[in-house]
Order: sequence, then structure tokens, then C-alpha cells
Amino acid sequence: MTPRTTINLGVRYEYMSALVDISRNWSNLLLQDGKLLAFIGGQSGMPRGLMYPNKLNFAPRLGMAHHLDKAGLVVLTGSSTLP
Repeated sequence: MTPRTTINLGVRYEYMSALVDISRNWSNLLLQDGKLLAFIGGQSGMPRGLMYPNKLNFAPRLGMAHHLDKAGLVVLTGSSTLP
């Protein structure tokens, strides 16, 4: 924008695998066909970490930086998602 102001636009990729307890099996409840079912992670086709990881987690990024000469400061702001 100006020699003292910068705007950044971009895309962020973030992968989070399911959390797994190595010492105990985790159990969870699932609502299926109006019934509440209990299951143990890693059994009966359920994921070991009780959720399937999202491999397509892309998010828009927006950031701005402005240099304040008189104060000797740089003001930074950013957002990981747009409204």
C-alpha cells in the first residue's frame, strides 16, 4: 500500500492427526439412527484416535503491518479466517 504499510494475503494449510493414548484404549459415544452407541477406538472400523484426521484443512490468511516512524514501532495484525 505505502512504503510503511504492508498487506499480506495467503492460504494456510494445517494438518492435525487424531490424538491417541498409547497406554489405554479410548472410548466414545456415537449417535447413529437416533440411538446412542458406545465404541472403543481402533475396533469395529472406528479410528484409533476417535476421529478421522482432516487432510484438507485450508484456511485463508489476511495480515497487515504498519511502521510508526515517530514511535519507532511496528503494528502487526492478522486473521486466520475471513468472516
